[in-house]
Amino acid sequence: MEYNKLFKLFDEHIFLKTSSFNNVYEWRLKQERTNKSKNKKSKRMSSNEIKIFIQHYEKITKWMLKDLNKKAQVVIKFEKNHKISSIKFN
Repeated sequence: MEYNKLFKLFDEHIFLKTSSFNNVYEWRLKQERTNKSKNKKSKRMSSNEIKIFIQHYEKITKWMLKDLNKKAQVVIKFEKNHKISSIKFN
């Protein structure tokens, strides 16, 4: 299914926007460390494995940062520290 067809199925679009794609790596790394501390038996991804993992999402994430900012009805922007820096209603 094309994205445009898929997006038309939703009443409202709420975009959770990061201030930079670089934050994705830092947040995912933090998530891995948190998961490992909660479950000692789980295997944690290495920094390199995380970089490879997020590469699969880089293109679409960068497109979303550019395009959904204009199309979403609500844009909630997060800074690197996970604090909301702005909420915009289109």
